[in-house]
Amino acid sequence: MTLQRLPPDIRVIQEGLDTTRYVLPRRKLGKVRWLGVAPLIFGLGVSGFMYSWMAGPLTGIGREHGFAKGISIAFALMGLPGLAIGLGLMLVGIVVMLDISHSEIVVSGNHLRAVERWGLLRWTRKRQIRAIQPIGINGKTLTSSSALSGGYAALSAWTLNKDDNMLVTAGYPAALLVPLAQVLSGTVAGSRSGTLSDLAEDEASDREEAESPVATSDSRAAAAAGDVPLPDDRIAAPPDTNITLQERPGGIAISVPRAGLWRGSKGLFMFSLMWNGFIAVFITLMARTGTPFGIYLFMLIFVAIGLAMLGAALNMGWKRILLAVANDTLAYETISPFGVVRKQFHRKEIESIGVGPSGMSVGNVPVMELQILLAGAGGKIGLMSQCSADESAWVAAQLRLRLKVGRT
Repeated sequence: MTLQRLPPDIRVIQEGLDTTRYVLPRRKLGKVRWLGVAPLIFGLGVSGFMYSWMAGPLTGIGREHGFAKGISIAFALMGLPGLAIGLGLMLVGIVVMLDISHSEIVVSGNHLRAVERWGLLRWTRKRQIRAIQPIGINGKTLTSSSALSGGYAALSAWTLNKDDNMLVTAGYPAALLVPLAQVLSGTVAGSRSGTLSDLAEDEASDREEAESPVATSDSRAAAAAGDVPLPDDRIAAPPDTNITLQERPGGIAISVPRAGLWRGSKGLFMFSLMWNGFIAVFITLMARTGTPFGIYLFMLIFVAIGLAMLGAALNMGWKRILLAVANDTLAYETISPFGVVRKQFHRKEIESIGVGPSGMSVGNVPVMELQILLAGAGGKIGLMSQCSADESAWVAAQLRLRLKVGRT
């Protein structure tokens, strides 16, 4: 089968060192879009019911005092999850009716991610490339003639475990998805047979060296001089990590994907939502009771704290980091909702690399991060606070190995 070129409707975006994003156009659902009326009407009903649930207790708060007022507030807040569900259903219905949904497919390191964007809504699914066998259309392989024709189609990634198969995208014409499936199949085949297998062998070799006897005094002296890394720097990657490492000519490339708001923020996102929700309710009650204007100015302090925590949580959860070592130079790039930062340092500018507290704590537990200590008065650079301490330690060890610098 001859490999087809991608249709011009599919945009290809190269992001960073090892990430390619395929952006599909908006779906053209035709009359099918009117199915969005169902979730819209149902969402309206749910939202109306939850609004009534919350309005009663909140209306009577001004006449209540003490414990009774607290009970009313708690009862009203119980309606927030239901209200959020109702509003979400309404948003889904509106997006379907307006025909503004589209898919994106991201090949990053050793993962294939499928991203659905429906207006303000977004959700992601991913699978390891190593686990993917064929890429198929409408439940058939690309060698099947019936998969290469027809109207609307669905593109799937099949794995060794049938229960773990992933629907990548659907609702697009087969003429659009077939060329994309061919390109993805070539990418998956190349990744499974090339760089990733080499990387697995390298990591196995590192693991064997890590289990070797303790270094002699001569080897430690050589390591202190910056010539030979200590054996305890050759550690294996954490088993559950999503961080990818690729060998490149003269060095390595490390990709740290988004950790997500729940895992990456270490609980800060949930705490910021609770904080901001409480402040919002408190200010609403103040407005009902005729609170003096000066108190509102004082409350701005707590509003600013809540927004700062929410911003920090979004930054931790949605930040991507790319690191590369080549020719005795360390370069890194951070991509977050607040912008892109790129820096690079020669080996001689780096004093040590290790793991230490970031200065932030969640639940009285310090958040650890990768720390790069620069020589002289260059200061300290902190990265990967969204990752686990084990992941930061592994990346720090890999950087020390290639740059031959000391441990913080």
